[in-house]
Amino acid sequence: MYCKKKKWLAIAIVLAISSSPVQAAAGDPEKYPVSLEQKLGAGLINTATGWVELIKTPIAISKKDGLGMGLTVGLAKGIVNTVGRTFWGVFDVVTFILPTKPMVEPHVIWQDFDTETSYNRKFEIYEY
Repeated sequence: MYCKKKKWLAIAIVLAISSSPVQAAAGDPEKYPVSLEQKLGAGLINTATGWVELIKTPIAISKKDGLGMGLTVGLAKGIVNTVGRTFWGVFDVVTFILPTKPMVEPHVIWQDFDTETSYNRKFEIYEY
């Protein structure tokens, strides 16, 4: 009985994945440019490296607005960005099968290290 349930569960998972929006969009990379591996990888990276925002954000703000702003406002924003990047990293790991647009800019911490992290204001799914 237990093996039969496992078999049906496996079949249901395969059918769900093969009929997902990702499969529908897989033929057109313009409509879903981020592959599953890229989204999962970026999510894992952002989850593991979110704490680097405590260093990155004060540096970026110091370069733009001066050392005083970097040490005060930059540190406060760094704490917020640490939580934000880590949260959206976990979100991307959990929902990597869905074709959602990235919420964090830059997508991973080391891309364009001198710019402040920003977040998309709305949750979007790639059209297919």
